[in-house]
Amino acid sequence: FSRQGNNDKKYVQDLLWEDRSEIAKLYRDGARFYICGSAKKLGTSVKSCFLKIVADIKQCNEEEATEIFEKISLERFSVDVFA
Repeated sequence: FSRQGNNDKKYVQDLLWEDRSEIAKLYRDGARFYICGSAKKLGTSVKSCFLKIVADIKQCNEEEATEIFEKISLERFSVDVFA
């Protein structure tokens, strides 16, 4: 689905960033996030995007966002990637 419509590429991390306010609301409401896809691209790209979202929402730097994300990921963020 990354090339629907007008052939502009849309990747998961781009859509997550566009919808970051909704992602934050879902998190506050107790959502759990499950990511499944290519280890080379999707896993690292989505994690980087979640770090940006945390930094944006919490108004903190990358190091603080990483600490927050590590706590979140223990119970509410799961990744299943393949080679």
